Amino acid sequence: MLITVFTPTYNRAKLLPRLYHSLQSQTCKEFEWIVVDDESKDHTEAIVKSFQEEDNPFPIIFLKQSHGGKHRAFNLAVQQARGDYFFTVDSDDWLPDNAVELLTTWIGEIKGISKLCGVAGQKVLKDGTAVGSSFTSGERFIDASSLDTHRLHITGDKAETVSTSVLRTHLFPEFDGEYFVTEDVCWNAIAADGYHLRWYQEPVYYCEYLEDGLSRTGANDLSGHVSNFRGYSYYIRQCLKVKNKLDSYRDYVDFQKTCDAMKLPESERAEALQWSMAQYIFQKRLVMPVVHNIKRVIYVTGKAKALLSR
Repeated sequence: MLITVFTPTYNRAKLLPRLYHSLQSQTCKEFEWIVVDDESKDHTEAIVKSFQEEDNPFPIIFLKQSHGGKHRAFNLAVQQARGDYFFTVDSDDWLPDNAVELLTTWIGEIKGISKLCGVAGQKVLKDGTAVGSSFTSGERFIDASSLDTHRLHITGDKAETVSTSVLRTHLFPEFDGEYFVTEDVCWNAIAADGYHLRWYQEPVYYCEYLEDGLSRTGANDLSGHVSNFRGYSYYIRQCLKVKNKLDSYRDYVDFQKTCDAMKLPESERAEALQWSMAQYIFQKRLVMPVVHNIKRVIYVTGKAKALLSR
């Protein structure tokens, strides 16, 4: 089997039929669908079981976990997946009819290219508006790691389909009592190990950012950083390790803002970064101010060039 479509869900019984019907409408049905329920309080289990009872050309696997967040559901599904590639589709989203067919074609194009571990298409809103931006060259695709996307003007959420075997060696860290770890932890680790994705501009995913979704609940903002501080600190340590100083500076600044909100002393900030106090002081008082000034010069120079080009 080529593709596993994975859907984590929590109290989304009313929305799951839309995604289910979009899977039924796929022009290519060579996939399986794994749904992981994060201990929902509604009738999610009943609705998925009703899907399973219908005559579908693709298998539907329903798994349950104790409430632990999307990253734990992801880890569980990756371990159970039978597809060679793994495609996450959230429960409030759905697919255009040709999504799996496009992904299958793209995967065929990267077959045998060792450094390419997957493909990514465009996410769009229900009115067709693209989420974020994509490269503006005339090329049909770009091969790049997730650490290169900002430089290439590939911004916003994308629809990644990644080798299941690669994901199994890059699972999310899990911390007791914490329920969120940013997806960038996974993508950064894969990129740091030398893997690239092939990025396309065609849409393969419809998304809707609901008020109770992770994008709107603050899970990836200050309040979420405070509530999931060990997972957040893990992510910051990773950024400081795998990104260059200019790219990781914003992560460092956000970390300091989070620590300020928590009123953490410098000793605990150093501990969270797994730095000695001497290393922490050196970075804070010498390295980061230099990086800040370099970024400021780059910003001002860019503004000046833009004005002169008018």
